[in-house]
Amino acid sequence: MAHDIKIVDDRGNAFYADWYFNPNGDIEFADDTIDQGNAVRQRCQIGGMLVRGEWPLDTDEGVPYRDVLVKNPDTGLFLGRFKEYMEGRLNVFSVDEIDFEYDSAERELGFTMNIKTLIGLEINVEA
Repeated sequence: MAHDIKIVDDRGNAFYADWYFNPNGDIEFADDTIDQGNAVRQRCQIGGMLVRGEWPLDTDEGVPYRDVLVKNPDTGLFLGRFKEYMEGRLNVFSVDEIDFEYDSAERELGFTMNIKTLIGLEINVEA
């Protein structure tokens, strides 16, 4: 069974990895790029749905929706804040393409984006 660990380098960049105990009882890091891609996709889906300030364990985590989704929102500001959040965390190197869909009847916001990870994978994320 693998577990997630967050490693922060000396420049403040966060890197997430899966680790497990090998048969000798030593910790080893998983080196499977498919699993790493799926892990980044999942973190982006969850992170994109997390509103900043709502998670009591880390109120700085999440997209600052309340700051930008106001009456007559500034679309450019919203896209910038969303990309800034994704690229600053979650092992995302760049958000290359992003599209939002808002269902006003249900008051739900969905997104699709193409990202590049820190290890060079290109991933499509939908939420």
